[in-house]
Amino acid sequence: MVEVEVRPGGIFVGGHPIPEAVPPSLLHDLLGLPDRMVDPAPPAPFGHRNNLIHVYDDLGLYFHEHHWTRLAMDLVLVYSPEEEGHSFTPCRAFSGHLTLLGYLVPSGAAVSQFVRECPIPLEEYLSGRWRSADERFPIGMDSQGAKLRSGRRSARRRVVSIDLSWPHDPWLRA
Repeated sequence: MVEVEVRPGGIFVGGHPIPEAVPPSLLHDLLGLPDRMVDPAPPAPFGHRNNLIHVYDDLGLYFHEHHWTRLAMDLVLVYSPEEEGHSFTPCRAFSGHLTLLGYLVPSGAAVSQFVRECPIPLEEYLSGRWRSADERFPIGMDSQGAKLRSGRRSARRRVVSIDLSWPHDPWLRA
């Protein structure tokens, strides 16, 4: 089980601090090798490279590797894989623990509960998409209502995934 914590000083994975974007090998050391690596976009032009996605199906998470710096830019914890629906979505839901400034995020949380209880202020910038209002803790959250028999979606939204980002400036690496 993976323990992820956001607190002053950065993101901690398994108790190890990761204050900024790091080489994927560091995350591989902590999480093991990914189950698969996905290049979800059309092939990049000759001499270029797309962002790679390192997917951990059994852990219910993935991270993006920047195409140029080749550093891990974020860690995405997927709580509802059936609702996220990307080609790189893990097969299983995140089964570890995520703690945000002391708040243990409950599995299957309703958006209203998460936004109310989370100590990091969140703002909705698109319907169902939220981001932290506090730049010191860059997190994002996607939500969606459950699919109903009618094919429509429920108005009661649940947390689908939480994205934890690391400071990353690709222009610093020349």
